Amino acid sequence: MGTVAPSQIRILFIIILLAQFYSGLVAIVVPIYAYALGASPFLIGVVGTAGAVTYSIMPVVFGKLSDKFGRKRLLLISMILYGVICILYILSQDVFNVIVIRLLESISLAILWPTLEALIVDVYAKESVETAMRLYNIAWGSALIFAPAVGGMLITALTVKAPFYLACAISFLACLPVLRVTAHMEVAGSDPVSPKAVGRVSRETWMAVISTYMLSFVTGIIVSLFPAFALSLNFLAVDVGIIMLVFGIGRIVMFYFNINIERRMEKKTMLLLSGLIFIIATITVALIPSLPVFLVCFALLGFGMGMAFSTSISMMMRTDALKRGSAAGKFESLMGLGFLMGPFLGGLVAEIDGRGPFLLGSGVSAGISIALVRLMRKRASPYGTQSTSSSFGAPS
Repeated sequence: MGTVAPSQIRILFIIILLAQFYSGLVAIVVPIYAYALGASPFLIGVVGTAGAVTYSIMPVVFGKLSDKFGRKRLLLISMILYGVICILYILSQDVFNVIVIRLLESISLAILWPTLEALIVDVYAKESVETAMRLYNIAWGSALIFAPAVGGMLITALTVKAPFYLACAISFLACLPVLRVTAHMEVAGSDPVSPKAVGRVSRETWMAVISTYMLSFVTGIIVSLFPAFALSLNFLAVDVGIIMLVFGIGRIVMFYFNINIERRMEKKTMLLLSGLIFIIATITVALIPSLPVFLVCFALLGFGMGMAFSTSISMMMRTDALKRGSAAGKFESLMGLGFLMGPFLGGLVAEIDGRGPFLLGSGVSAGISIALVRLMRKRASPYGTQSTSSSFGAPS
C-alpha cells in the first residue's frame, strides 16, 4: 500500500479549498445581485433553476471528458472560465443577462467538481478511496462554512459586486496550485474487482445512487427553504445564521469521523442510518418550532448529510482509473438533480403549508430508506448484473 506525499496533500487541499471558497462567495451573492437589478421573486427563482438544471446534466459529460483528456487541463479551463464569468457578472446590468451567465457558471462548476473528485482519488487510489474522500470533504466543507459569511460581510461593508471581484481573483489564483499537479498525480490505478464481487458492487452502487438523491433532495430543501420558514416564525436572522452554522459544523465533524465509523459499521448500514436521521430531524423541524430543538435537529442533519455524502461518494468512486471522472460526473449530476427537485417540489408544497417542505423531505427519506432495506435484503448474484454496475461507474 502506497503513501501519498505531503506535498501532494497540500496541493490538493489548497485547490479544493480555493475552488469551494470562490464558488461559495458567488452562490450567496447571485440572488441578491439579481434582486438589486430589479428581478421579481419569479425571476430570482429562474436564476437558481437555470443553474440547477444545467448542473443536473453537464457533470456526466465533463466527467467523461476528464477521463479522456486529463484532469489538469480541465481544471485550468474551469477556473479561468469562472474568473471570466465573475467579470461578466460585474459588467451585467440586466437580470436576463444574469440568467445566461448563471448557465455558464454552472457549466464551469460541472467541469470543476467531477474533475477534482476524480483527481484526488487518482492520487489516493493505492492507499484508500475513503482517505481521499475524507480530505476532499473536509476541504470543501470548511470553505463552505466561511465563504457565505465573507460574502455577506463584503456586501454589507462595500457593495453587492464586491464578492465577484474577490471570487474572480481567487479563481485565477487557484490556477497556480493546479499548475503544480504533475502527471504522476493523475495515473494511479485501483485494485481490480474480483468477478465474485461484481453483483455486490452493483447492489451497493444502487444504494449509493438513491442515497445521493435523498441527501441532495433534503439538503436542497433545508438550504433553500428553511431560512424563510424560520423568519416566518419570527426567528431572528442571527438565529437562522447560527442554526445554519451548526448544520455546517455537524457536516464537517462527520466528514472527519466518518472513516472511523466505517471501520466499525458497514457502508449500507450507514446509508440507512443517515436516512433515519433525515426522517426524524425533518419531522421534528416541521412540528416543533423552537430554537433549541432546531439547533439539535440541524446538528443531526449535518451529521446525516456528512455520513450519506461521504459514504455514497466513496462507494461510487471505487472504480477503475479510466472511469473515475465518469463516476464522479454521475455522482454530481445526481446531486444536481436532488438540489433541483427538492426546492422546486418543496416550494410548491410550501404554498399550502410552510411546514410542508420538511414533511416532504421526511417522506422522501422514508421511501428511500425502505428501498435501502429492500436492497440490503436482496441477495447479490455474481451473474447478470454487470450492465447495472457499469451504468453508474462501478467496476465491471
